[in-house]
Amino acid sequence: MENYIISNKKKYKNKLIFLSILITIVLIMTIGIFIYYIRSILIKDAYILLESSSVQESTSIENLFNSKKENLKSISNIESISNPQISKEEKIKLLKYEVENRGFKRIGISDLNGNVITTDNRTYSVKNRWDYKQIMLGKEFVYQKTVDLIDNDNIFISTVPITFNNEVQGILFSTDSIDNFFNLSNKENYFGNLSTYIISSEGEILAKNGDFNITKNQLLEKINLEKDRYYNDKINLYSKDESDDHSIALIECDDEEYYVGYSKIENSRELFVLVAVPKKMVLSNSNKILLASTVLVSIIVILVLLYFFIIGRFNKRYMELEKANIAKKIFLANISHEIRTPLSGIIGLTSIAKKINENEKVNFYLKKVESMSYHLLGLINDVLDISKIEANQIKINNCKFNLIDLVDSINIIVKDKIENKKQKYRVDIEGVEKINLFGDETKIKQILINLLVNSIKFTHENGRINLLIKIVDKDEINNKVKVKFEVSDNGIGISEEFKSKLFDPFAQEDNLYSRKFDGSGLGLFICKRLITAMDSELIVDSKVNKGSIFRFSLWIPIYEENKVKIKNTLDIDALKNKNILLVEDNEVNRIIAIEVFEEMGFKVECASNGKEGIKKFLESDIDHFSYIFMDIQMPIMDGYEATKQIRNSNRYDSKTVKIIAITANSFIDNENEVIKSGMNSYIVKPISKENILNSLTSL
Repeated sequence: MENYIISNKKKYKNKLIFLSILITIVLIMTIGIFIYYIRSILIKDAYILLESSSVQESTSIENLFNSKKENLKSISNIESISNPQISKEEKIKLLKYEVENRGFKRIGISDLNGNVITTDNRTYSVKNRWDYKQIMLGKEFVYQKTVDLIDNDNIFISTVPITFNNEVQGILFSTDSIDNFFNLSNKENYFGNLSTYIISSEGEILAKNGDFNITKNQLLEKINLEKDRYYNDKINLYSKDESDDHSIALIECDDEEYYVGYSKIENSRELFVLVAVPKKMVLSNSNKILLASTVLVSIIVILVLLYFFIIGRFNKRYMELEKANIAKKIFLANISHEIRTPLSGIIGLTSIAKKINENEKVNFYLKKVESMSYHLLGLINDVLDISKIEANQIKINNCKFNLIDLVDSINIIVKDKIENKKQKYRVDIEGVEKINLFGDETKIKQILINLLVNSIKFTHENGRINLLIKIVDKDEINNKVKVKFEVSDNGIGISEEFKSKLFDPFAQEDNLYSRKFDGSGLGLFICKRLITAMDSELIVDSKVNKGSIFRFSLWIPIYEENKVKIKNTLDIDALKNKNILLVEDNEVNRIIAIEVFEEMGFKVECASNGKEGIKKFLESDIDHFSYIFMDIQMPIMDGYEATKQIRNSNRYDSKTVKIIAITANSFIDNENEVIKSGMNSYIVKPISKENILNSLTSL
């Protein structure tokens, strides 16, 4: 067993190491994918930002143009301006007033021949410099002039036609300084690293705000600003739709890469807004995320390793506890077998002696021996019940029973104890006299006996013990009844201080009076756990020197013949003269078992160990033995191995013969092992007619 635990421990440790490495690799790969995804998101966000910034800036400028044009239109619609009968000089006077009120730098009028006069009394010709015919047809433009002939300044010129009676009379135009006209507001983006430009289709830089230094030739070479030119294949464009008036390009300038977005200003003569940001600035946030992710991965790896280290330590402790638990189970199984086997012998021999002895005084002492033996057996059963409860191995076994019969069997057990203390015992049963129920009769009986024995123990001589069983509710839909069970006495009672410890295992109140009473201190703990397993609660009311009341209620189905599968009944007469093989190493147990089997009508043959039992079976005729009763713990060969060899033999009846285990250990693990080894059922010592019949009936 110890080598098995060590082997499992090493395997588990290797699995932990492998799992921790695997999780670390997966985490690193996940973070790498995450960083790649974040970088792509940041780049895409940069594209969107640049494109939206260029479009937003061009739209803003376009709105300013439109505002200027609307002002020009409203001026051109003034009759004094559009009427050809009014002289240019008079019109200029009127326009000077509009300049002051509308914020223009200057306004001018051009006749159909292109001759211009302005509000500042300048005259020149523009016929060969503008799209004159297009303007005359009503097309409104914004023009860029690199150097103003008048002020030697970069200006924009906005134009609208002047019409009178639906006939074009000339052109009204205004000029505005480029530097005063634009609000390049994107400087704050990317921590001041976004540059904004106003450029022409010829690559002229008209206005700028930022540190992106690109020349006219570089602009024309690297960015497509003309509709009839194709994109350079070396440029990674975010949008390659040539019909778009805006796009994104990745270009290299002065040994540094930039993301550049540009957008055409509508209703202008090929004017563009351009925004640029260094690629390294776009990815700088990604690098920060990379650093943060690296730190995060390191922390996660450390936590994972720490987790597995803790799990490893916990597993080591768990394996130690499991080893101790296995040792405990082995100890309990062995001690159960070692104590119950001779005790079963004592009970069995006492029972036989009572039958053959005619001396009344001897029988009196035999009864005392039997009573004390059963008391000792009860204490052992309590210890084993505790082990089952701790392992959560409580099983509810429902069967047909009657509460009247249950009370009768309880009374037989407690009668002598009550008479010995000259106590008054009263049983009240209400509403259950003619009802058969379907529940775990054995556990209900065990609970009530424990509570009654407890009351008898802690009640003075001539005291009073009451048992009440009463139906207090009924569920017509589910055909159930709620049964109240109550055990009361006028004994020594329980102090308030001890009530909190009342249901602890091995608990007994530490006072001079209670020390006079024997017992394991397990009864109430077992009662509470059994009642909890049946979905109820044990309630206690008690006062010192006044007595105690223990009560609980159970919802129990009413037995219905047509709905409940009835257990197969066994014809006892059919068992007579059947041959059985009893494999038992203990001589006393063999004597007792033979006595019980022969009393039931069986013909018994014996073997003292598993090896001898196999030999007797193989040497017998086919179907000679109807049953084999096999003790589990025996020298030379135990019952498990003997059963396996019988099942694996080539005899025709090796698979059909019924094999019933005999064990002094009532642990559920043994039941599983019994079935696994090939046995059909099992009985727990001491052997009696009742448990033999129960076992055979279940086959």
